[in-house]
Amino acid sequence: MTAFVAAAALPGRAPTRLGSVSSLRPSGVAVRRSRRCRTSSLRMAEEGVKAESETETAAEAPEGLVRPEKKGKVGGKKSLLKPDGTPYAPWMGGLVEEPSEFKAKAPKTDAKGRLANDPQAGELAGVGLKGRILGDEVDLRWDTGTEVNNLGFKVMRRAGKSDKWEFVADYQTAPSELQSKGSEGGSYTFIDSSNPPPGTWIYRVSDVSKEKKVNDLAQCMVDVEDSNDRSTQKVALAVLVVLGVVCVLLGVALDPQ
Repeated sequence: MTAFVAAAALPGRAPTRLGSVSSLRPSGVAVRRSRRCRTSSLRMAEEGVKAESETETAAEAPEGLVRPEKKGKVGGKKSLLKPDGTPYAPWMGGLVEEPSEFKAKAPKTDAKGRLANDPQAGELAGVGLKGRILGDEVDLRWDTGTEVNNLGFKVMRRAGKSDKWEFVADYQTAPSELQSKGSEGGSYTFIDSSNPPPGTWIYRVSDVSKEKKVNDLAQCMVDVEDSNDRSTQKVALAVLVVLGVVCVLLGVALDPQ
């Protein structure tokens, strides 16, 4: 009985069982202390993960090598210009001076004058350059309408897979064929007897004015065959003709009627 009374008399203590006491601290103190413990545990876990990641990064990177931080590119020509190269606004022009990314396209043809402006102009104007093989020679033919201030014509050629043009003849080297026929024009024929090598050839005809200005008129493609191939074709053709004649004769002999 004395022990119970003594225990009850102590401040902040409450009897639970006979001879035992328990703390009467407010419940908020226990809650705050629990939250503090959880916060400390989370901080320690985060610091541990960060330390491990730094250690792994240092182990992967070579010694003495410092990896720079990647920074996004800001500004530049592409941010000021449209895809076609023009600025989005007039005041944006000239703010950034960088090498141009747009290059002029190379011309599709090296022709000059009418043929360069319109490749079909020669056909529509009636020039109609035509080429054919005559044995070992190349026969070129074309027509013209009115010829103003024209001295004559020049003939050039190049191989099919080459860009280098070769001079063939002009109104000075072959005046009887290539000299102008006057202001009313006419029909022209030129024979290239230089015996070009076998292969594909491009022939071009141009007129030359009195000021020595060259104007390309038209061009055509000619396939030159090897002389051996031509001989073989002739022999094959002759054999076919002979076989045809023999077949006709046999037919007549077997059936006279």
